[in-house]
Amino acid sequence: EAEQTGAGLDAVASEVGLPVDQVEAIRASQFAASTETDTTLAVAVDTAPGPDELAQLDDRRVVVLGVLSRLSPAHRELLTRYYGIGRPAMTMRAISAEMHLTTQRLYQLKAEGLRQLRHPSARRLLLDYAA
Repeated sequence: EAEQTGAGLDAVASEVGLPVDQVEAIRASQFAASTETDTTLAVAVDTAPGPDELAQLDDRRVVVLGVLSRLSPAHRELLTRYYGIGRPAMTMRAISAEMHLTTQRLYQLKAEGLRQLRHPSARRLLLDYAA
């Protein structure tokens, strides 16, 4: 507030009870953080996917979800949680706690679900997606 009214670093330092050099260091670090954030944002904007890339990603998402919809709800839920499809990836232990199943049973479900995804019809769709 004191800086907005035109008061100098001395006034700010006396108001907050800090030496002038500490106030100046804090001000410099805030400026550096602001500049770093601006640079990070510029890089993010430059590397953001374009409309064509977003359309391809959406098409691929539809294919993957379509293939996953062929699985039983338990297989689908486990694989989407474990591999982070449409959500953050989770560990087997965390999934075990949420689904109230042992980790051994989850490993069995994972193997069964992956085996179902290797079926020629599902595999063909997924290989088209990967291309």
